[in-house]
Amino acid sequence: MRSIITMRDVDEALDAHDEVPLKKRREIRSAIRTIFRVIGRSPAEFRAAPVDLRRIVETVPWQATGYSKAVWQNQLSLLRAGLRVVGIDVKRERHRHLTTPAWDAVLASLPRSKCKALTPLAGWASAMAIEPDMVDTAVFARYGAYLEETSLRKGLRRSILATRWALNAWLSAAHPDRPQIALDSRQRFQSRPWEAFPPSFRADVDAWREWAASGHDEDDDDDDDREDRDALKPGTVKNYVNAFRRAASRLADDGVPTEQFRGLVALIDEDRVRHLRRLLRRKGADKQADHAVILTFSALLSAAKWIEEVRPDRMVATVAAGIARARKAVGKAADRRGGMAEKNRLILAALRNPRLGVRYRNLAEQVAIRFPAGKSLSVANAIDLQMYLLHEVLQETGIRVGNAAGLDLDRHIVRPLAGNGGPWLVAISEEETKTGRPINLQLSVSTTALLDDYLARARPLLQKFPSPALFLTMNGLRKAAKDLSTQYGNFTESEIGIRITPHFHRHYWATTIINEGGDLATASKIL
Repeated sequence: MRSIITMRDVDEALDAHDEVPLKKRREIRSAIRTIFRVIGRSPAEFRAAPVDLRRIVETVPWQATGYSKAVWQNQLSLLRAGLRVVGIDVKRERHRHLTTPAWDAVLASLPRSKCKALTPLAGWASAMAIEPDMVDTAVFARYGAYLEETSLRKGLRRSILATRWALNAWLSAAHPDRPQIALDSRQRFQSRPWEAFPPSFRADVDAWREWAASGHDEDDDDDDDREDRDALKPGTVKNYVNAFRRAASRLADDGVPTEQFRGLVALIDEDRVRHLRRLLRRKGADKQADHAVILTFSALLSAAKWIEEVRPDRMVATVAAGIARARKAVGKAADRRGGMAEKNRLILAALRNPRLGVRYRNLAEQVAIRFPAGKSLSVANAIDLQMYLLHEVLQETGIRVGNAAGLDLDRHIVRPLAGNGGPWLVAISEEETKTGRPINLQLSVSTTALLDDYLARARPLLQKFPSPALFLTMNGLRKAAKDLSTQYGNFTESEIGIRITPHFHRHYWATTIINEGGDLATASKIL
């Protein structure tokens, strides 16, 4: 028997399997050729391994293929069947293994959503003779590895997380004394406890925390020569405190005696800064390492400013300048072309596909098709119409999702000319924006019509009591920014084929401004 290495080998090997009807073999071979023709690659370029073929499922949504969703899913199903025919293990996505009575009892005790998420694990564990009480982090890691090696499912990572969520929910209810299931068996770096360092180190950190959280306005005290300084946000203070302890722990783990950390000034040392940068860069992937260096060095810079203010030290100022240069160099070396994150560049690249680009730009046209005038809407339809409106507002204005979630009909959405018709305006004061600049943007005629439709047919189905919020939950409450972002991502993945975050529209909007003749400074000022 010939060895199967690439998908071309699979295609050619099917002829030798007479146990499979000829018609079925022809359908499989046709599907293999169709799939690789659509992605513009040769079957010889792909290993006959689910872990490689999953990239096709992940990166090529059916909306980009020119086929309907049902036809494309059938092609992928035939691809799986072809792999199984030639002896390659591929997980059957809709096949349910028989479960043991113990697993049946676990599934029966869970609500529907958690039962659905846990069922695949229950089937796999039953086939492996693993009962619920035997599942721990190591067993769950084996299950995750099995899926990684055999599944062609899109969104596999989210599926694994959902299964872990359901399993931990059962553990919390049935066995509260057992530890929760970690995502994998790898151990993350654990900082040493504060007690491992001299008390003066913690006291110094607490003093810095108070200084950082208070800020200073030079107008408040004419006799004070200190520079004007804004208070750090609580989240930033918390991250910096953790960064101080983590930096000292890493140095201690690498041989620096803990008794030397008598205060934050022990970290503001030229040799230790270089030592720390090597440790952080060595700890993992470049992107993660760059982020760790930037966060840690930002914390050290803040500590240096505090030390200079409360007890001026020329050596500290010299080292702080070196830290600033190092942080800037790492930031430039990080992959941030155009200030755009990697995931947003990938989305922008995907939208260059003509089919996906058209769906993205003309998504609102689906409203007239799905919800024609006069049709009564369900609550689920109202949420979909809400997402269509959010898409158009984000696409036209580029506002942050926090500002979108905070839009009020009585303050931010206004008609010009005292309500005499015409396009709606989005007006947000400078106090409500992150940049401190007001936003005053006019919506297009089509988006105005969509907003009118939403207010007339959809929003009344969601409103349970008086509320000025534009975007409401099914319970009539203002929709939180995080929930709005998650729901929008699910919506775009379903409608367009790629998961788009609300923040992406800011990059898309700025790119559009530049492509239409604007300059980078103008785009930056508007955003």
